[in-house]
Amino acid sequence: MKISETFWKMAEDFVTLVQTETDNPVIVCDENGVIRCSTDKNRIGIAHAGAKKIMSGEVDEVFVTAEEALANPEMKEGFNCVVKIRGKRFGTFGIAGTLEVVKPLVKISSEVMTSWLSELEQKEQLEKTSAKVFSRVDELTEKNRSVSATSRSLFNEIETAAEQAVKNLNMTDDILKTIQEISSRSNILSINGTIEAARAGEKGRAFAVVADEMRQMAKGTKEAASTIEDNLEKINASMLALNQTLESFSKISDDQHEMMDETVEMISSLKTSLEELRKS
Repeated sequence: MKISETFWKMAEDFVTLVQTETDNPVIVCDENGVIRCSTDKNRIGIAHAGAKKIMSGEVDEVFVTAEEALANPEMKEGFNCVVKIRGKRFGTFGIAGTLEVVKPLVKISSEVMTSWLSELEQKEQLEKTSAKVFSRVDELTEKNRSVSATSRSLFNEIETAAEQAVKNLNMTDDILKTIQEISSRSNILSINGTIEAARAGEKGRAFAVVADEMRQMAKGTKEAASTIEDNLEKINASMLALNQTLESFSKISDDQHEMMDETVEMISSLKTSLEELRKS
């Protein structure tokens, strides 16, 4: 985990707070043992021997006693300890002052900074997870919208085709009625022709043949029309069943659209909640 600037800003504020409350010099060193935060700004960027020793893994804490400070004017009495998470060292925290006083403060401060690092790490993981979730949420939302739009378009096309089929069927029924009427009139004409041919005797024989052909044609037309009518009734029954199926499909489609809309809304709400959680 790379220590973010957010952590160092928090560390600077914490150093200032500790110095204000204790009136003791405070430093925080980075993973290289270099002073990153300090109440003495002139020391920032300087390598700290004790911190380097801690970061190398030789020890977890370094302290200077009052006697050692008196013996070496360049040293100050104080205590430094490691800041780490799950065994990994991220830096050091130290306070200059009476050892008996500052040691417990440094220990507590180190735990506080460890807690901050842990929280920042969790936040970073949450942000990464949120980013993936947001990406999948956007994909799912777009797919739901696409499926919903395609479903609505398909149903509209089917509904339009069914309506056109009903119109065509009605037109065919009108044509059939016209054919039946022509057949009926042709039959009447053939009967009248037969009667007139009989009255004409020998002279009307040829006309009788024509009248007979007209009667046969009228009969065939009537039978064909009857067959067509039967077929149309079957088609009409099929269209009725189709319309019922379409009505059922329409209800199912509406339910699906509603579910898709609810899903999109739920996903959007989840995204908003995750975004608020990430920000907090």
